[in-house]
Amino acid sequence: SADVQIVLGMIREKLGDTASAGAHFERATKLSPGSGHVLNVYGVWLCQQGSAAAADAAFLRATTDVYYKMKDQALFNAGKCAMQAGQLDKAEAYLRQGLELSPESPALLARMAELQFRRGNYMSARAFYQRRESLGQPTPELLNLAISIEKAAGDNVAAQRYLQRLKEQFPEHTYTPPATEG
Repeated sequence: SADVQIVLGMIREKLGDTASAGAHFERATKLSPGSGHVLNVYGVWLCQQGSAAAADAAFLRATTDVYYKMKDQALFNAGKCAMQAGQLDKAEAYLRQGLELSPESPALLARMAELQFRRGNYMSARAFYQRRESLGQPTPELLNLAISIEKAAGDNVAAQRYLQRLKEQFPEHTYTPPATEG
């Protein structure tokens, strides 16, 4: 079955056997060529292998499966992969489509905040971060992003508040400026 092939692919991937992992993932897509779940998993694997174009095609096919209830996850993965490939316009389009389907998705909101930050749209990055933060406790990585957003936006008071939260809530973590910040 396709699900068994996916599990075998994941096992092979964990063992470092990329060729066998790929064969299992490809076999899964042959067994269930229209399955959104299978195509999403395959797309993630393709992206990890550096095949952004092939991953993009798999993610898009995943979103056409009328029975696939996690289209927002496929769009998140497509956006993440496009970001990794430096295709920021494409990434933004996918993330916005995902947010249309799931406007309260913590993962989509966090990724959109990161994307807007990378693009230099600091007010938009702040807005997406605040929407994400309103959904629950941020991770240290998200607080790190918030500090960077506020510093870039010129609000050092807000940046200090986030830095204080990072120190209090996650004492083992220290703020690390992103590469784009210098």
